[in-house]
Order: sequence, then structure tokens, then C-alpha cells
Amino acid sequence: MKVIVVAMLYGYGMQERGYSYEYYNFYQPLKEMYGDVQMFDFMTVFKQKGKQSMNQELLDLVKQYRPDLVMFSLYTNQFIPEMVDDLRKYTKTICFFYDDGWRVEFSRFWARHFDWFTTADSHMVQEYRYLGYDNAIHFPYACNPAIYRKLNLPKKYDVSFVGLAHPYRKWFIRKLEKANVRVYAAGAGWPAGQLAQEEMIRVINQSKINLNLSNSKSWDVRYLLSLLSSPGSLYLWLRSPKNVEQMKARPFEINGCGGF
Repeated sequence: MKVIVVAMLYGYGMQERGYSYEYYNFYQPLKEMYGDVQMFDFMTVFKQKGKQSMNQELLDLVKQYRPDLVMFSLYTNQFIPEMVDDLRKYTKTICFFYDDGWRVEFSRFWARHFDWFTTADSHMVQEYRYLGYDNAIHFPYACNPAIYRKLNLPKKYDVSFVGLAHPYRKWFIRKLEKANVRVYAAGAGWPAGQLAQEEMIRVINQSKINLNLSNSKSWDVRYLLSLLSSPGSLYLWLRSPKNVEQMKARPFEINGCGGF
């Protein structure tokens, strides 16, 4: 089976953030399973050559390579719908949606341009059918067991959290620390900074408890009251489109490492 994975090679397209979720969890396992798998790093080509050239380069690659499947992981507005439509003349296409619970307009716009698309929410399949989309597939998260594995390391942290700093996450961790719960927090925006993939896996293995904290809107009354004294955080809360909770990959990654 020949596959092209159309995704960002680096996290959010930034090399300093290390390899992306798609690289570790889509490209690597598919490469191991089928061998004949290519990755098209659309963000790097987009930055170097622009939108039109990147889309044309992908179309030319598909025409030449003739894969059985092209697997997409979109970001924002890097693709031209008509170009994506043209790909279906030469191959089958599927798009993975991670945040269709709150990126509703974005997901519904792109859904019609692929042979199939995914949702991590089993209830959304019926919702899409009601809206006239018969090409939705329930595809829950998982993790790559070759990477997320138990390392049998001694426990170093009582509680840890790895992820982007966010007003709610900061508030939650402050509440824990006021209750004398020691928390090691790492990621963009935390004093410990960004962790490489290997470092994050070590932290998960070395933690007695691993937190999975959402950055969706929190309706905890205590948190909402705290926003009254923080205009910046209140503004972010009001502006955030993330008004629903959803399943994410981190619980699977934690369990893949044998963590709690």
C-alpha cells in the first residue's frame, strides 16, 4: 500500500518545537506497516514557496506517485479547495479532524472535499449524517507504542503536567500548590520550558500522577470569579471558541507509558 501523509513535520510548523504529533503517530507507524510511505511537509513548502506553489507541488507528487491513499492533517488556510478536489481524480483522500467539536465551520467546510474525514467523537458521526455528510468515520485517539512505552524509571515527581501554559491550567496548578501538592509543569509558557519528545516520555514515566488539563473554556465558578481580577485572562476566555470538552491524545500517551 502506497500512502502520502500530508502534515506538518514539526509541531505547529516550528522546528524548535520538535517533530509533530502526526510524524510520530501517523507517519512512523504507517512507514513500519507498509514501507512505501512518504510525508509531505506542507508547512515548510508553504513557507518557502507560498500557497499556490505548495498546492501544485502536492498535486504533481500525487500524479507521479499515484498513492492508494493521501492522509491529511490540516492546520489553517494553507490549502486550496479546488486543488484538494483534484487529488481525488488520482487517489483516495482522508482528513483527520482533531477539534471538530469546536472548529465547527472549518471542519464542515473541508469535509466535502475529501473521500472520508474523521471525528474523535462517536456522537458526531450521526450529527454529520444529519447534516448530509455520509463520509464521516469515528476515529478515536491512540498512541504509537514504539515511542510511548514504560521505561521502568524511579518516580521523581509527585504530579506533573506537560502542555502549553494557559490561564485555566495555571489557575488549576496554583490551586493544587496552595493545597501543598507539588506539581512539575513543563511546556511552552512554563518556567521549565518546552520539552523534547524523549524528555516528555521520561517525565510521564517518572511521575506518580500525570495531569491531562483541558484548554477549553472552564465553567468552574471559582475560576470565573478569578478572571474578574485578570482582564487579559477574561478577554481570552470570552474570545475562546473552545466551548466544549473533547477527547485528546494525552490520556492514551500517559497509559502507553504505563503512567497514572
